[in-house]
Amino acid sequence: MDVISFTAPKITAVILNWRSPIDTIKTVKALISSNQYPMNIIIVDNASGDSSLDIIEKELSSLEIYITRLDQNMNTAIESKEKDDQIILIQNKNNLGYAGGNNIGIKTAIHKFQAKYVLIVNTDARPKDKAIQKLVETMEINTDAAFCTGVLVYPGEENKVQCIGGGSYYPLLGRSRLLGKGKNVHDIKKADIKIDYLMGACLLVRTDAILDFGLMDEDYFLYAEEMDWQRHAKNAGWKLIVCKDAIIEHGDSVTTKGSGRSHLFYYYINRAAILFNIKWYGILFALLSTPFVIIGAIYQAKNFMNIFYALKGILHGYLGVIGIYRSHD
Repeated sequence: MDVISFTAPKITAVILNWRSPIDTIKTVKALISSNQYPMNIIIVDNASGDSSLDIIEKELSSLEIYITRLDQNMNTAIESKEKDDQIILIQNKNNLGYAGGNNIGIKTAIHKFQAKYVLIVNTDARPKDKAIQKLVETMEINTDAAFCTGVLVYPGEENKVQCIGGGSYYPLLGRSRLLGKGKNVHDIKKADIKIDYLMGACLLVRTDAILDFGLMDEDYFLYAEEMDWQRHAKNAGWKLIVCKDAIIEHGDSVTTKGSGRSHLFYYYINRAAILFNIKWYGILFALLSTPFVIIGAIYQAKNFMNIFYALKGILHGYLGVIGIYRSHD
């Protein structure tokens, strides 16, 4: 892509931390080293219950960047709305889930910094050289796009594609498939991009679009919230776009098989599939899809405990149970 000339837009990155301060610090440093524009960074701690924010603040203080703390009600003043390159630390009192935690950061980015773009970044995502600049340039050209991401690659394997932007969703199965997974990054330049959603590991979002169709749905707590968010965007006439020139290294937690995952993973991902199908396809379709979702859940979960939680997640999806998992539900 040719470099275009324009006034640098206001960008605010939002990173959601949950008991991963070292990864969060690495992500902040990657953002700073790979970005060509002024950027504020908001780190939201989702009630980790440990010393995450203290560790993060101590480590990042050596960067000579202004750092301040807020609570989730944003009632501590930021030094200046116009000051760039601030790091804001927000402590949530409760674990609000992926959507709820990020929504706190997004609202701060919009109301405190008047950001034109919000960059949602996972703690295991590392934008490579000029990746953010390329995402922004793509959005500046494509003014009808609400979301933009790049090509995700595996840590330590920069030529191996994790996905080309995102993937396809198969509602009958309640499962998704990543586009281009395992391909060589040099072989995808001419690849057709037909996707239902973009991965949220390093996702640039246009603020005007958010003001149009709203924030993420917090009912999911974990999984499907970004796909749901992007469905709202498409229904409102906005587009999803992939910049193949922006390379982002991303830890591939979804490759952990069977019992290597927490049983709560299987609970949340299957509950989310049912909640999503009911919301977007109706209760009748969701009921018809249940046998296929169950078969997929059993195949994926493998051991008894994981299968139990997967089935419980499916049941809770139909019962309308939302928010954080509680053992007495």
